[in-house]
Order: sequence, then structure tokens, then C-alpha cells
Amino acid sequence: MAIEYPDLLNTSILELQKGLNAGHWTSVDLIKAYTARVEEVDPVIHAVIALNPDALALAASCDAQRASSPSAARSPLFGIPLLIKDNIATKKMDCTAGSLALVGAKTASDSTVVRKLKEAGAIIFGRANLSEWAYFRSWENSSGFSGVNGQTYCAFHPQGDPSGSSSGSGAAMAVGLAAATIGSETSGSIISPSTRNNCVGMKPTIGLVSRTGVVPISASQDSAGPMCATVDDCAIILDAIAGPDPKDSATSKAPTDRQPGAYLAAALDLGAIKRARIGVSHQFRQSLESFIKEDLDSADRPKFGEKVPPSPYISKTFDEAVEKIRALGVDLVEVELEWNDELSKQLEKDEFQVLISEFKVDVNAYLGELEEVPTGCKTLEDLIQFNIDHKEQEMPERNAKQDIFEKALLTKGLDEPVYVEARERCLRHSTKEGLDKLFADNKLDAVITFSDSDASPGKLVTWLAAMSGYPLCCVPLGFLPEDTEPTKVLPLRRAANFPFGLIMVGLPWTEAKLFSYAKAIEEVTQVRKAGKPFEAAIPRTNLKNVVEVRAA
Repeated sequence: MAIEYPDLLNTSILELQKGLNAGHWTSVDLIKAYTARVEEVDPVIHAVIALNPDALALAASCDAQRASSPSAARSPLFGIPLLIKDNIATKKMDCTAGSLALVGAKTASDSTVVRKLKEAGAIIFGRANLSEWAYFRSWENSSGFSGVNGQTYCAFHPQGDPSGSSSGSGAAMAVGLAAATIGSETSGSIISPSTRNNCVGMKPTIGLVSRTGVVPISASQDSAGPMCATVDDCAIILDAIAGPDPKDSATSKAPTDRQPGAYLAAALDLGAIKRARIGVSHQFRQSLESFIKEDLDSADRPKFGEKVPPSPYISKTFDEAVEKIRALGVDLVEVELEWNDELSKQLEKDEFQVLISEFKVDVNAYLGELEEVPTGCKTLEDLIQFNIDHKEQEMPERNAKQDIFEKALLTKGLDEPVYVEARERCLRHSTKEGLDKLFADNKLDAVITFSDSDASPGKLVTWLAAMSGYPLCCVPLGFLPEDTEPTKVLPLRRAANFPFGLIMVGLPWTEAKLFSYAKAIEEVTQVRKAGKPFEAAIPRTNLKNVVEVRAA
């Protein structure tokens, strides 16, 4: 019987694992295939900072273990190559956060996320590019730019903005440069690049996944999470990386009764969505909408660069998807938060205060714990000076600012009243008076909306989930039509063929529910395979090519 080889652009971890168990291909074959694909297209999209020089040896070890004992494959991730965002520490490879200031810096150990992935048998194949310092040096810089690896591009347009700080993870996943990728999110940095790059993404509840060894922005908002081709794959990875860590006190709040493989089991329960009551939101983040319409500006709020108006095509596509979901027998209800422009503007200012205050404390702590830093950068002040001294590489053209760093340097600690009061307002308005109230008043299990521009409903939901620490999931929803007018500033923030997605938010620790609903939506919409990256970003090597060369 002829072997059916999967297309690495759209294959799933379970499909790859099935072939490994059957002996149709090996983990070494996978590493060779993905390495060839990186070599073919990464010069165009710049998604990968570095490949692990030990990847082939690790794959060979997995193959040997599998050959000696079928039970060696201890999880669905055994022998599977993954890319991780370059702010997630590994002991052997540089973790730079995209900054030349951290080239050669040494950590005492792997991050907890990497340790757990290794325990599950995954192969850390390499490190993905990102917006430098997770897009927290200046919001006027290009999304996807780092001093270490330059500008990452969306895989669906040769000049496309990849969106969000996990830009390399998204772009790499979009063209199948690994079986799955790991990103991180403070406010939208898993969900935004996932929707822009035709991926499924999951930002977990804060505390479900340890942040130990992840270059920080905010202790109250940061989390690592999976960015994958399928909902199943995201569930598999979250099963592996979730869990307590005594080095991260936030993880002590997570439920302890989760069974092994619970997230994948939930994803496979396609009937769960029929028992759910799901809110549908078309509500805009009002102050940002007014900024777009009136081109307002203020020194007291972050700057978001070129303004992109909402797209009727995306809203229409979302409404069509809602009707497909309704046809499954799902109880859907239109919902709207008690929200206003004045509140939105206040919380934008508050959240920024929270982030810069926590960043100064947390990044100084992270830098101080590094075993070695060849550049001598051990504080935020050192980083600012390094960027000035290396302006040509670190701050060229559109990326010539570090105003967030400079504002963070002026903060005075987490006991400062301006921080304490800002954090209290962010938490209260996003939880008790925000999502908690919306869910309770409407008896909801989840809320769905859509990604679009700076003013989209997806931006509002993502922002509230960021401040509250609640979980988010997204699935591909569609692609902009050929007559879409491109934006003007490079990299482009909107153009023909750009993907967009459906976004779902839940209450804390409801990732299993979100996976089950997302899987059902993925099945009924069937969007991902309909998209096609631009020609130069499509790898030519597939798994079949590598196996046939070995067999010959």
C-alpha cells in the first residue's frame, strides 16, 4: 500500500506522529525536511533567528528510542520539531529577545516551558524572530523588526506586516517551517500574529503556564502559548507546558485536578459546542475608533502607527461564520459591554503605566539573573545606552525610537501609588465590571468576535483579556479579497490575501471549553487550507522528498 505523505504546510502533529509510529518516516527525516524548508524561504520572510545545531542528534536519539521500545513515544510531541520565540530561554542557544544586547548571554537553565517540552519528547528545532523586546521598545517601530534578525514579513504578502511580537512564530507556522511554534503574549502578541498568519493560537489564563525563563514585560499579563496549524496541535502543546512551577507564584492559582491529555480530549469533543451559550460581539474599542476617524494623538497614550479603518468584508465573513455556528444548534446571543470612550482612554493610559512599571522591575530582575552578558547590559538603563551606542544596527529608519524604554526607566517601583491605582482600575474594569459581568449577565460560556484593524471588536476583547489575564483562542476565518487597497507605510498593515481570524475569550481556566468550541468552529469553517502564501514564501521541499532520497 502506498504511503500517503502529508503536506508540511498544513499537516498536524497527530498526523506526523502516526507516520512516525508506523515507520513511514523518522524524526531525522522531519528535521531534514524542515531544515530544507527554512533554507528555501526564510531569506524571504526572516522568520527564524537560529536553528538548533543539536536538532539532528536529538532526532536520531528519538528514533533510536522509538525503535527499541514503542512505549518510548511518551507523548504526542515525542520526536516532533518545534520552533520557540526568541524570548524563551534555552541554556545552549542564545535567548536574545531580538536584541544585540543579549547576544551571547547565558542563562543558568532552560525556561520551564522548554524543560516541559523536552520532558514530553519534543525537539527544540530553533528560535523564531520577534518584534524586539516583544514589541515593547517603541510602538512606533515596525512590528516584526529585531536588531538580531531584521524585519519578519507576513507569509501572505511580500511586504506584509506579520503583526504582534510573536511575528516569527506566526510567519514560520504559516509556511510550515516546523510542526508547531510557541509564542508569548502580553496584549495580543499570540492572537494578532496568529490571525495575520492563518494560524490557530491560544493565550492561556495567566498562571496556567510558567513564565520562568521567559524575557518579561509584565508579571500581570505575560504568558507563553502555542501557535499551530490546528486546534488539536495547540491542545497537545498546552497539555505539555501547563502546570505549576514553584519559581512562578502565579501558577499556584491554577486548578490542580487537570488530567493528562485533558486539553486534547476536550478538543476532540465536537459535541461540546452544542451545549454552550456563546456571546457574539461586534463592539468596537471606541477610543481607538475615534483615533482612526479623527487622527487624534496624545503623549499620554501609546502610539499605534498608521491607522487602519475597519473592513466591511471581514465583518461580513464573520457574520457568515456565525450563521454556520448557529446551524450546529449553538445558543448564540449578541452581547455588548457597558463601555464608553472616556473609560477606554483612561484604561489605555492605566495599562501603559502598569506595563512600564512592571517591565522595569521584571527586566532588571531577568538581566540580573543571567550568568553572563558579554555586552555588559545588566539593567534597563544599560539597554538604553547600548541602543544609542549601536544605533545603526538597533535603531535604523522606522525603528529609531525607544520611548517605551525611556518612560519605563522613570518609574519608581510597584509600591508607587500611580502604579497601584492604575493596576486596580485595569483589573476592576476588565473583570468585575467587564468580562465577569458580561458573562454573568448573559449566562455565557464564551464570547466570539473577529480580528481586523486597530479599532476592531477583536482588539477590544484581546485588550480586556490582557488586563484581566483571561484566556483567548483564535482560528482562521478568511482572507482579504484581491481588490483590497493596501496601506501606505511599509511593512503593509493591510493588503490583498491577508488572513484574518475569529477570536474567542473565556473565563479563567476554561481552556478546555475554548478548545472544544474552537475545534467545532474550525471544522465548520474549513478555512486554513484555502489560503496560499505568496509564491516566494512557499517551500518546495516536503517530507516525501526527504524520505525518497534516504530510501534511494
